[in-house]
Amino acid sequence: MINPASQLSGDERDYIRQHKPEILAFIAGKSPRQLVDEYPQPIEVWTPLGKGFFVKANSAEHATNLRRWNPAPE
Repeated sequence: MINPASQLSGDERDYIRQHKPEILAFIAGKSPRQLVDEYPQPIEVWTPLGKGFFVKANSAEHATNLRRWNPAPE
């Protein structure tokens, strides 16, 4: 754990965001596939104005649809 979190660089924060499922799987001692198969699962989605928030997916199909319908802003 980084304490205080303000010591993380922008690149480090981006890396953590991009690899969050793998990092959580490692911490939990599970494979990324095992972690993805556990539902409900929080999925980050985005508003049209680019604000991110989390929604709980109830299945793999629901998670896929949430990501497709609400992609991260570019």
